[in-house]
Amino acid sequence: MGTTSDTKYHPTTLVQLPSKGNRWFVQATLPKPLQGKNKQKRVSTGTSDRKLAERLQHEITKQIYDGFDEQLAKLTVDDRGGTLPFASFTMTEEQSQIYRLMHPEKVLAAMTLHEKEKLGPQLGELLEQFLASREWARLKTRKEHETYIKQFVELIGNYSVSHIRKVHAYDYAQILSDQGYANKTIGSRISKVTAILKYCERKGLVEANPFVNLDLTSYGRPKVSYIPYDLDDLKTIFAQKIPPREKLLFTLLCTTGARLDEIALLRWDQIKKHGRVTYLDLRDAELIKNDSSRRLAPLHPKLGLPKQNSERVFNYSLDQDGKAATNAGYNGRPYLEVINHPLKVIHSFRGTFKDMMRDIECPEDVHDWITGHGAGDVNKGYGRGPSLKVRHDWVSKLDLGFIGES
Repeated sequence: MGTTSDTKYHPTTLVQLPSKGNRWFVQATLPKPLQGKNKQKRVSTGTSDRKLAERLQHEITKQIYDGFDEQLAKLTVDDRGGTLPFASFTMTEEQSQIYRLMHPEKVLAAMTLHEKEKLGPQLGELLEQFLASREWARLKTRKEHETYIKQFVELIGNYSVSHIRKVHAYDYAQILSDQGYANKTIGSRISKVTAILKYCERKGLVEANPFVNLDLTSYGRPKVSYIPYDLDDLKTIFAQKIPPREKLLFTLLCTTGARLDEIALLRWDQIKKHGRVTYLDLRDAELIKNDSSRRLAPLHPKLGLPKQNSERVFNYSLDQDGKAATNAGYNGRPYLEVINHPLKVIHSFRGTFKDMMRDIECPEDVHDWITGHGAGDVNKGYGRGPSLKVRHDWVSKLDLGFIGES
């Protein structure tokens, strides 16, 4: 336990804060000379797991006490033997730097306007300006930026943007990694903070975005890809008594290789005929990932479709961004749990189609065009890449015996 002038610090305690995502914080009572408006100092363990927090408590406590030692050793004493208030600008430069680091909120509260202008705006203060500066294609994307920038401020600190460094990105990445997040998730969340720093760079608030050229490869769980269903899996799935809606959903997914939202949002006017070929025209789909996704995907000739009774083929409810994948996945999940494998999920059907096409020795470029891995049919013609007939001929060779009777 840290001591200064024979004064022992109060023991630390663990407190769980619901407002901080139920994370545990190590809480310490500030020594009286350091007390201002706040009497307590809290440092996040970065976890909501009590046992893990208890293991981290000792090391964090040591860091807190070491900070107390350093602060108390640097206090300026006035003529009456008392300590000067926080953010007193009679401090030496070294003392001022320590106070700014340990108690930025107290320093900012006491700063002159000139000092605040010199330091620049804090990241949290710029959030609303940043959100208002962009046209967001999806509300979900805007919400994600807002949520994770706020999370960064809570976990790392509400620094002035001119004082944010690469180390703060790595500190944030380490906290998320300790909480068990995947590397891809960590990178995605840091990209949200990077976006507001790009905004600050454009506005001249920082000389350069400090979060460029980060190396995050060592943080978080590695990417795990979904595993396609094999033929035995498909037989097991379709042998169940599945409602017609979900059976059609699964059938379209595994015979077209389309993405879940592309099928869940499918409209009847996207199902077209060209000669003897029935196909999906996904060139004007509402939610397009990229130009290669604007394509024509032939339907297997033995695939039966229900009678049209609405604008959309499926009636899955839409989220705030107009997507249906969440609801479709929720309704389809119970019939896929018969395959007890964590990496075999509804998105696995896309890989299943690719594997089935390889099994019949379909050229890679043909099924790439069908699944949207080719260049795309953006010219709205039928002659770019493998023709619709060629694509249809290969799809027609698939054996759909695993589906059973429609």
